[in-house]
Amino acid sequence: MIYFNLKKTFLLFLSSLLSLLSFAQNQSVAYTIFQPGVISSTDYSEGSPGITADGQTMVFTRFTTYNKQVPFIATKTRNSWSVKRWSVIDTLYNLAISPDGNRIVYKVRREAEGEVSYATYQVDRSGEGWEQPRQLPGPLFVHAGYFRIARDGTLYLYINRLGGNKGGIYTAEPDGNGSYQTPKWLSDAVSPYYSTTYTPIPNADETKLIVNRAGLSGRSSEKLGPAGLYLHQKNHGQWDTGVRVTGIPYTYYAAVFPDDRLIFQHQGDLYQIPLRATNIAYSESSQYSQVVKQHTAMEQAYAKKGSIGLVDFYFKRGGFARSGKVKADYIFNLRKALRDTTKSPIAFTTRTLANGRDWNSVQKSTSWQQIPATERPVPLEDIDLNRDPGGLYELALEIRTYLQDGARKAEQEYVIRYWIEQWGEQLIQVASYP
Repeated sequence: MIYFNLKKTFLLFLSSLLSLLSFAQNQSVAYTIFQPGVISSTDYSEGSPGITADGQTMVFTRFTTYNKQVPFIATKTRNSWSVKRWSVIDTLYNLAISPDGNRIVYKVRREAEGEVSYATYQVDRSGEGWEQPRQLPGPLFVHAGYFRIARDGTLYLYINRLGGNKGGIYTAEPDGNGSYQTPKWLSDAVSPYYSTTYTPIPNADETKLIVNRAGLSGRSSEKLGPAGLYLHQKNHGQWDTGVRVTGIPYTYYAAVFPDDRLIFQHQGDLYQIPLRATNIAYSESSQYSQVVKQHTAMEQAYAKKGSIGLVDFYFKRGGFARSGKVKADYIFNLRKALRDTTKSPIAFTTRTLANGRDWNSVQKSTSWQQIPATERPVPLEDIDLNRDPGGLYELALEIRTYLQDGARKAEQEYVIRYWIEQWGEQLIQVASYP
């Protein structure tokens, strides 16, 4: 729903979820080998990449036999990486490092007297070294792998069906004693029945998740699409069914670096591609870069169609209503409400004054404080609205120029926009004006 006060507050809000939209992806951007000769070698295959939040420490594996991978840990130098064997264990199956670099979780595969067994371990840093490995207990961790540790300590992992489990993505919360609680199923939408869904990659605030999906056959493949990487987003606490990330080959391992590069295993090496090439924004800075592109598109749309041209930058459904009690009599078609046939559009420009994921930091900015009180938009935090998480607040100055009755005129207003990503496109969920 969009709320509109004709006298004081112009507040736009649409709460309906978008139907599936396809990515407007640029597949002409080629992926390249990551650190050839330093991390990606010619003699071995590489896999299981993981990175700390500061981008300074990386883990990965080298192997000739998939079940016995040798772990390495790399430290960023000025121009390259310093690579060393991780001495805690000789070989493992896959591993992940925590965002702060103080924990590594890994899976091992053992063979003894013709029997194969698996186990999951965690190792915490101690000074310049590492403590003794601790096996994670319980039947689910025996069948776990392809780990990722989120910023808040939550362990994302894949659990297979070998123990009669529901196969797919699980999460394990910290137990308060330095380990993890029993893993819990994440979502049927993320791990559809009949699929093999693994390699979870959550973003910083855990509102987006990239997974690798394989094992589709027959009727299920017709419904779920081809194997590959899929992006899922959380809307109002629920994970959506995801959309395939095209332009990237099928991969066993993948990771997102802090600068929004996707690192993935392909043909025995680790490859890299900027996520912007697929219109995916994982970090705040990357999302804002996409918002700036929308500014240009908005200016072009206004020049062609006036205010009505801006409609496509909002959620596709909804209408206007007076603020306060919403009455059916006050609901209008969005396009009709924005149309003003007396104005001939010339230009629409936006100047961002402050932006960020946290409204409080925007409100404390010098730009907000300098706006006269009578010209300030209504702070979104002062209004009870159900916004999707992971969005970006933007405090901006809009300037519209147009011809009216043969005269060139201009008007400007301060605006707060709340941008969210929907299927690779930045859209405005809420806009507040004075």
